[in-house]
Amino acid sequence: MNTQTLVAADDAVRGHLGQLTLSDHLARAAEEGRSFATAAAAGPLDVPIDACPGWTMRELVQHVGLVHLWAAANIAYPSDSWLSVNEMPDLAPYWPAHTAGWPEDRDLVAWYRSTLELLIEVIESMPEDHTCLTFLPAPSPLMMWARRQACEIAIHRHDAEAARGLTTTFDPPFAADVLDELLRGFAPRMRVRGTNTDVALQIVAEDVGDRYLVTMGPVGIRTERADGRHDLMMSGSAADIAVFLWNRPAGPSLRIEGDDAALAVWRETCRIEWL
Repeated sequence: MNTQTLVAADDAVRGHLGQLTLSDHLARAAEEGRSFATAAAAGPLDVPIDACPGWTMRELVQHVGLVHLWAAANIAYPSDSWLSVNEMPDLAPYWPAHTAGWPEDRDLVAWYRSTLELLIEVIESMPEDHTCLTFLPAPSPLMMWARRQACEIAIHRHDAEAARGLTTTFDPPFAADVLDELLRGFAPRMRVRGTNTDVALQIVAEDVGDRYLVTMGPVGIRTERADGRHDLMMSGSAADIAVFLWNRPAGPSLRIEGDDAALAVWRETCRIEWL
């Protein structure tokens, strides 16, 4: 995982993140986790996950639970380097009760719920000034981890509900935060591919009034909460934009006008992988 220690309380984290508390993010993580587990438990675990080719619901639940355990270990056992995790046994020294082996299908969702509970308990048990490695801008390490996990679950709840034939809804303030994390947290860390000149996306989340200008070029990606010259305009609800930019199908409110090549640069550049 290409990460670095990065905690900053500057313009990069004002806006949505600056308006939310640690408790807000943890409450979101808990709510999203409950909804994710409900969708996972609503049918067979061998149903395919369209957004994650090659995965079934089983692999999706395993992945999200493992991410929670990895996050909790990085928080609870801070180090100068990231924990190397390729499979469940790598986390056994930290959480032996959760890593003895993958549960049978009948117990897998319960196992997931226990990983979420552990994650939240670990964050809640730490002092506010607790230090550990981070990889996105945030006012504090705990804020970064709580926000990141809430957003991680949200996108995969969408995947799980889609696999069950359900329509996912996010309330606008939370959807705006998911979008903000992607555009101002992840995107500026990406190495631009597919263009030798600057191309710009104007993004307008109409239901919350947020406007972003995302410029992608040879020196990287710059995201501003502003209007400006652009090659492509994307507008709609914060939820529909966030889901689409996370490479899921477009929602009904999404409108795109302009040069499709600019969108192709985003698709080629913003590939977020874990481990």
